[in-house]
Amino acid sequence: MPTYIGDFGLDGRELRRQGLNRIGNLLVPNENYCKFEDWIRPILHKMTDEQSFPDNIWTPSTFIDRLGQEISSHPNCEDSVYYWCW
Repeated sequence: MPTYIGDFGLDGRELRRQGLNRIGNLLVPNENYCKFEDWIRPILHKMTDEQSFPDNIWTPSTFIDRLGQEISSHPNCEDSVYYWCW
């Protein structure tokens, strides 16, 4: 299922009734949003754990690098901007 370009002002509650989630101006079908969330949540938890050490403060660049590293094992990874930033 594709992701659609919408509008920042769309009513999130109404979109959810239609099976869509709004991320900024992107409209993501619920099934895709759940798959993405299932993929990203464990990564975010690992990142949080790694930052619990006093001298390990992550920058935005570190975050992007990790996403590129994590996505590199997936098919079509070269379609991701994060892959190319890694």
